[in-house]
Amino acid sequence: MGYETRYELEVQATTILKEVKGVDAEGNPASVFVREHIDQDKLAREIQDLSGYSYLWGDRCKWYDHERHMAMISKKYPTVVFKLIGEGEESGDMWAKYFKNGMIQVCKAKITYDEFDENKLQQVKI
Repeated sequence: MGYETRYELEVQATTILKEVKGVDAEGNPASVFVREHIDQDKLAREIQDLSGYSYLWGDRCKWYDHERHMAMISKKYPTVVFKLIGEGEESGDMWAKYFKNGMIQVCKAKITYDEFDENKLQQVKI
């Protein structure tokens, strides 16, 4: 059997600055930064190839190596922040994990309830 989670991925920026080395007008070494667009479909295929799943987003699956795989992807795009959201089978098992340049930040969901407010009371139909 196994534990299944529903995943959702957000890419915080879809363009990155890529350094192109060359020479200036006088022949001196110089670098130029050009904007490069991240191909979302190609990125999804890369993640699916790593995970072994042809579907990941929206359906539940057993992607146990998601942290390692997302760290590998984030190393390929070191300036981009990836936000992976997960919702597990058990009540309250919700989290967001941010990946940047091979590193991770884990944020567990916090469920809160409003305090009692007598002004918000409504009549119940009986």
